[in-house]
Amino acid sequence: MEQFVERCAGLDVHKKSVTACVRTTGEDGTRESHIMTFGTTTAELLRLRAWLAGHAVSVAGMEATGVYWKPVFFMLESHLTCWLLNAQHIKNVPGRKTDVADAAWIAQLVEYGLVRPSFVPPPQVRALRELTRYRKSLVEERTREGQRLDKVLEDAGIKLTTVVSTIMGASARAIIAAMAAGMRDPKALADLAKGRLRAKLPQLQDALDGHFGDDHAFPPSRSSHHPQPGVFSPEPIRLFETVAAVIEGGSAKMSSMSMTRAEREAFLAGVHVAVVSVANGNKGPLTVPVWYRYEAGGDVCFTTGGDSIKGRLIRRAGRMSLCVQSEQAPYRYVSIEGPVSIEAPEYERDVRAIAVRYLGEAGAKAYLAGSSEASTAANIAVRLTPETWRTVDYGKMSRP
Repeated sequence: MEQFVERCAGLDVHKKSVTACVRTTGEDGTRESHIMTFGTTTAELLRLRAWLAGHAVSVAGMEATGVYWKPVFFMLESHLTCWLLNAQHIKNVPGRKTDVADAAWIAQLVEYGLVRPSFVPPPQVRALRELTRYRKSLVEERTREGQRLDKVLEDAGIKLTTVVSTIMGASARAIIAAMAAGMRDPKALADLAKGRLRAKLPQLQDALDGHFGDDHAFPPSRSSHHPQPGVFSPEPIRLFETVAAVIEGGSAKMSSMSMTRAEREAFLAGVHVAVVSVANGNKGPLTVPVWYRYEAGGDVCFTTGGDSIKGRLIRRAGRMSLCVQSEQAPYRYVSIEGPVSIEAPEYERDVRAIAVRYLGEAGAKAYLAGSSEASTAANIAVRLTPETWRTVDYGKMSRP
């Protein structure tokens, strides 16, 4: 079987220990295995990393076991290629299982390319995903608390939900908290209503006339002071606002990820395939890739067919957007929008220079030799003047 990785490792990860097997080629040309067991504390994982580096390991595979793989993966990912493997894909043959045997088996599977790594997002995406998942669990818990409260109120003959639109509103929370604190008078409770609900005071008094007792007061009281997000906890809202701020760019963290003027102009001047968008009537905007040229402080220029759909739409709209991005982490992008001007292209500046920018001298020469003079003459030069800039450098997310 053809060897896929020269120096690789298999890691059998548990809560308290990590058994590592490194596969290398010996002096006589035969494959050798080196086995060692480490703990899972930070100091032990640093020893594991140094041991793997000493064997010049390039790829380490580990089984996705619960959450125990995470500290190991995160400690190693910046120094070598880590493969997180699906447990269903690495089942060993039936028989006696040991940590050493499992680590050796994983190493051999990686060595011959018999497994495919699972996707593990970059650190910035992992942090955001943890936040959104935690928010989701908090919102679900808050919903369950609301449902429990509704059952308690129904049991006490309190028909609050027939009058209020939601049991988690400000007025409903104030009324339930007062009942849990010992207030029983329907008129006094109804008087706690706020805003538009005060127009329904008679109906509210009738709905609050029940047999709410001390035994019913415990669940609402517990929910009101629950350390986790109960009905009255604002934590899910705060988390939602945090996530929204990160996504929409409204937080200070997102602002710190914006590029400076010099950074954005330097990035835009780099060699990227740009994507332009232009209004297309009642349809969605026409979005196509283009080659372009740009110098700091100037306009973005590219050429296109004067009679092409793109060319006609640009003439008609008079404005357009353009976006460029990096394809490798840490991801960055620059998006600009502004008015356009159209003119006849200059061959050296607008045609040949752009071809050389993307293809080099030899490639540009061959590319232009295959283009007819008629097609080149029918082109137009489009100049986009940046008025609005939107930029993000995700590499700044992990910086202090």
